[in-house]
Amino acid sequence: MASKELVCGGESYKISYEISNLQRTEYILVLHGWGANKALMSRVFADKFRRYALVCVDLPGFGASS
Repeated sequence: MASKELVCGGESYKISYEISNLQRTEYILVLHGWGANKALMSRVFADKFRRYALVCVDLPGFGASS
């Protein structure tokens, strides 16, 4: 798990993300729906997109993001 501090509108947010299959050169960004998180999306999509680097993000207020 990794995180990045972002500033938007004067507010600071810690955004948590996970990247799998880093050896791949093409990426897919997975954004979850309400009430979900990156861990759930990673489990659901990891087997379906093996040819891509899979970037799963916890949107603000969910999972490990502030």
